[in-house]
Amino acid sequence: MKIEASRSAFSSCNDRFMKNYKQDVPLEKQLEILQSIEHVNAIPVTYERDVDPIKRKEMMAGFGIAPGTIVVNTYSEARIAGGTLSNRDPAIRAEFTQKAKEAMDFCKAIGGVDVMLWLGHDGFDYPFEDDYNTRYGWLAENLHEIASYRSDVKVTIEYKAADPRISQYISNAPKALALCNEVNLPNLGVILDYGHALIAGENPAESAALLNRYNRLFHIHLSDNYCKTDDDMLIGGITLWRTLEFFYQLQEIGYDGYYVLDIWPPRMDGVEATKVSVKRTLALWNLAKSLPREKMRQYQQEGNVPAIYDLLTDHVLRI
Repeated sequence: MKIEASRSAFSSCNDRFMKNYKQDVPLEKQLEILQSIEHVNAIPVTYERDVDPIKRKEMMAGFGIAPGTIVVNTYSEARIAGGTLSNRDPAIRAEFTQKAKEAMDFCKAIGGVDVMLWLGHDGFDYPFEDDYNTRYGWLAENLHEIASYRSDVKVTIEYKAADPRISQYISNAPKALALCNEVNLPNLGVILDYGHALIAGENPAESAALLNRYNRLFHIHLSDNYCKTDDDMLIGGITLWRTLEFFYQLQEIGYDGYYVLDIWPPRMDGVEATKVSVKRTLALWNLAKSLPREKMRQYQQEGNVPAIYDLLTDHVLRI
């Protein structure tokens, strides 16, 4: 597995009630820590105009850590509370379209995997607030302009049902897929965040299969939650069976991209949380790989659910 360690585990993990659960860990210290954690290959890198991609790449290489997904900041400025690529202000739409293009150049120069767009403020809160057709049109238009800027860099859109907006426009896998297919460019795809799929009411394994059918599954984020809010808990900590099926399905479709440990541990030591996330990810991946596939496929074709769960009991619970 190719594993990216999310840098959020090394942040202060602020929320709307409390600031600074712990101190932010500087980038070089993060890299030093990750260098000692086996199986971590990369970290996401936030695009910043004043950062030289070659120097940043060389600095990271010194720690044996590669650039993963390149993150465009589309979420932390008050002036974009009304959205970015679908903002009512054409100047803001143009600015963030241009910023995404610059991030694509940055991604190519630094050797990143793709450019990530999480459009957390592109959405609505109240009935009658929006002209939906117009705003979806702006989204599709600007995503097309971004993805067509250069075909040698992948652009990934991350969907999420809500938070910070009550309703985000790109809120589930089918909506993300519909936009990708409307844009109709092969380098535009989707980040499947396991936790976001849960709060969208999806079965993450099914979402993976759907996105893969259209060659739009580009990146995976791993976390867990109680299917209500985006808790970003340790993978497999809550929905263990669904997590196991998720890995099984990804193996079935031959997904070979990166997995981001997208956790948010305010009450845990970030280093230890990252270590246990790596261990759990590999253990669950290997457990899914050990399942007898021929029998599983046979029972699935027959619709023999008792036989499937008898098989799972024998190979997982070992009773």
